[in-house]
Amino acid sequence: MTSIRIRFATTDDSEILTDICFRAKAYWGYPQAFIDLWADELTISEQEIDRHLAFAALDETGTIAGFTILNINPPMAEIEHLYVDPVAMGQGMGAALFSHLRQQAITMKCTAIELDSDPNALTFYQHMGGIRIGDTPSMVIEGRTLPRVRFELD
Repeated sequence: MTSIRIRFATTDDSEILTDICFRAKAYWGYPQAFIDLWADELTISEQEIDRHLAFAALDETGTIAGFTILNINPPMAEIEHLYVDPVAMGQGMGAALFSHLRQQAITMKCTAIELDSDPNALTFYQHMGGIRIGDTPSMVIEGRTLPRVRFELD
């Protein structure tokens, strides 16, 4: 595992975070037509970074290699985004980000974290201790559903 440092994301990071989103979706083999439909959802605005808890994971060179955005509304927290640059996948970035956001949610008195997972990321979230609690219809692609995942916090 590489050396990972996590810091608050800033509004100056919005373009880099957006680029990571688009590249991560493409990594999973989604057709360009789907990625185009998701463009608004995959674009990380400065306002989104300001409104929520946003963290960037930096690799040993100081390059942003992943990020997460967490919406805290105790007793619940919602993962809005958790993306890892495809070149950094498998190096512990996602696990480090998840561990960090989990601790933030606990500190802010949350008892659970939920999210609508990309189907390709479901195994990762289950490995992190998440339980699939249902499915959420896609707001963008008719007939597509996203696994709803919940983490109970101790």
